[in-house]
Amino acid sequence: MSEADVALALRLTKEFLVGTNLDPAVLRGGQPTAAMALLDPKQLDGLPELRRSLRDPDERHDPLGLVTRFDPDEVAPAGDVVRVRGRMTFGAGKPGEVRVHADYTFVYPLVRAGGDGSVTRTIVRRDVKASLMDPARWLVTRGKLNLGLYAGEVGNTACEVYDGYYHPEFDGGAVSGGPAVDPYDRHRSVANSGRCGTATRT
Repeated sequence: MSEADVALALRLTKEFLVGTNLDPAVLRGGQPTAAMALLDPKQLDGLPELRRSLRDPDERHDPLGLVTRFDPDEVAPAGDVVRVRGRMTFGAGKPGEVRVHADYTFVYPLVRAGGDGSVTRTIVRRDVKASLMDPARWLVTRGKLNLGLYAGEVGNTACEVYDGYYHPEFDGGAVSGGPAVDPYDRHRSVANSGRCGTATRT
């Protein structure tokens, strides 16, 4: 794989993360159309699975594993700034494959829909592996991203709700259903952690 292939793999991964976690329309409950256009339709557990999860979410098909969305009837972004911290690395995979590993934390300031002045934050950490593969060696679409393993963790949202939206708490209300975690601790791996927990701070 060439230097241009590596650059493309990094750019596509970044655009996917932006499209699924920073697009204002997506945060307000919209569809991540631009991000989905980056994925390889030949990867059966990638794009088709994400589409199914967005269309009819449930516990086994939850778009929040990759996409940050809030119910527009409940909350709205407080301004247009989302704090982001993390890193992206790359390496060689099998012959004809560039692998990218992205690990980012997103902090979303939110207000209640209708506005009563209350502000809260939901913190989402994403750990996503993706790859760009050579169509001369693999059954893939040229220039499209293939998703690998991904994991995540979210602080300050109701747990065990599978409607395709995060549901943050306001006024310091306790969100139950998961272990107490510091959502800003980036020393912990989220690969085997529960997706949802009670944030020790927001």
